[in-house]
Amino acid sequence: MKELEYPFDSSFLLKNRRKIRRALLADGTLRMEKRIAILGGSTTNDIASMLELFLLQEGIAPVFYQSEYAQYWQDAMFDNPELLEFHPDLIFIHTTVRNITEAPLPLSAAPEEAEAALERQMAHFTQMWEHLEQTYHCPILQNNFEFPAYRLMGNREAWDCHGMVWFVNELNRRFAQYAASHTDFYLHDIQYLSACYGLDAWQDSTYWYLYKYALALPAIPEAIIQRTKHPAYGYFDPSAAYYDGIINWQKTRNGVNDLTKECIGYENGVLGGVVSALKVLCSNGDSVLLQSPTYIGFTHCIEDNGWNIVLNPLVLDEEGIWRIDYEDMEEKIVQNKIHAAVFCSPHNPTGRVWERWEIEKAMEIYQKHDVYVISDEIWSDLTLPGYQHIPTQSVSEDAKNRTIALYAPSKTFNLAGLIGSYHIIYNSYLRDRVCMEGKMTHYNSMNVLSMHALIAAYSKEGMEWVDELRTVLDTNISYAMEFIRREFPGVSVSRPQGTYMLFLDCTDWCEAHHQTIEELQRAGMEVGVIWQDGRPFHGACHIRMNLALPHSRVKEAFERLKQYVFLD
Repeated sequence: MKELEYPFDSSFLLKNRRKIRRALLADGTLRMEKRIAILGGSTTNDIASMLELFLLQEGIAPVFYQSEYAQYWQDAMFDNPELLEFHPDLIFIHTTVRNITEAPLPLSAAPEEAEAALERQMAHFTQMWEHLEQTYHCPILQNNFEFPAYRLMGNREAWDCHGMVWFVNELNRRFAQYAASHTDFYLHDIQYLSACYGLDAWQDSTYWYLYKYALALPAIPEAIIQRTKHPAYGYFDPSAAYYDGIINWQKTRNGVNDLTKECIGYENGVLGGVVSALKVLCSNGDSVLLQSPTYIGFTHCIEDNGWNIVLNPLVLDEEGIWRIDYEDMEEKIVQNKIHAAVFCSPHNPTGRVWERWEIEKAMEIYQKHDVYVISDEIWSDLTLPGYQHIPTQSVSEDAKNRTIALYAPSKTFNLAGLIGSYHIIYNSYLRDRVCMEGKMTHYNSMNVLSMHALIAAYSKEGMEWVDELRTVLDTNISYAMEFIRREFPGVSVSRPQGTYMLFLDCTDWCEAHHQTIEELQRAGMEVGVIWQDGRPFHGACHIRMNLALPHSRVKEAFERLKQYVFLD
């Protein structure tokens, strides 16, 4: 197939993977089945997706096992029953420079310490390879390591034993020696591939997820464990307890008194709900209104499904609070013939918790121009002390019937991996059609474990836990805001009123220090502060920062930034 011939377009392959796969499977080729275990130091879904295409092209029908995120060592060393039962024909260990734990070394370290660190890192891998060989008796394919994106010591990195580049070179050399002396052990030359691709693109942090460190309250795993003891794992409709939990939660937390189970519908994800709603409201090529900065998930799901995005930029007032530009909003609606808008409340990534009058004014404009609203309210539980979430549907009778609202416990209770959200739609006409969109693709089949997780989360214990969490987040945000004000001149940020995100504007700092936002971002990641490029969120020189972690870790992160990144 021409699309799979080198040089190929990786973006094209990712976008058209399903189409290409169908074409390959329909070409009549008899293929041998091979079981491939991918043990990853990061996410590996795209690896498996792309690898499948090229293997199908070569006459191999792959079956994949993928380890959980960053669990390559655990799967390899502790005899995972699922992996043992899988009986792999090949094991691919997909690690990157981010999985190196022994480097870089402090400048005070002696050369002997550097050599000892290298030996420990090598032993970490050789022990794993030997165990895999003895257990599975199949070929092993191991990545070597790419260079770091940023050289803290400049050219000195190449020859100084304290440098990460030196460490990578030495470790790769030892990997090569091991491969030369062991049969059925092969290296995947990531160092070469990353050089061909370019480190700027290879290390682009927008492709790395920000993982949440908040842990679910104990009631959730207990509920799931109890449910797993039941032998039936078939198809389930939402239970009465599921509906009751949502109704009580919305009444207690958001003051919603008229919600009935008929208005609630299960969704496998908020973004999936957004797409289902837009399929009801829009035709291909229609424009959808969004406030910017904009959550990147909206951008992808709207553009990937053939709709156009029209941005209504938020503006900072004299007190540094993000506000809706209503004049621009109305102008954009008229000019672009807008009939659907996605509204984020509380707003991601700015952290604004909209006041009632702000929502009312927006909904009046939407009513005037007959614009239907999809309101993402997934952050509604995480307003900070002193702020209250106002459901969009609650501000008027018209808003109630014009709005498709989407909620989920996933941000609040760290349940994203269980998959499970829900919509609230009062308008029966809209509700029937949104439900039908999910039903036609069999997209919205209930995840029974996520149902029980929600029931446990939306309990009295869950409410108490959320209130404690909000206090922790407020402490983290207050500390970060004061630290930035004191230590990072030229970096500005509007204090969030909800969520656990900061949206740092680094324009003035970058200009004063003659750095690009890419350089600043890489500098932070090189010292272990994993933050996110703000440009895909429509922040020209911004960084998005997640503060949902223990306070001690927040302090450690900002001290690293002070010592190594935001330098005079």
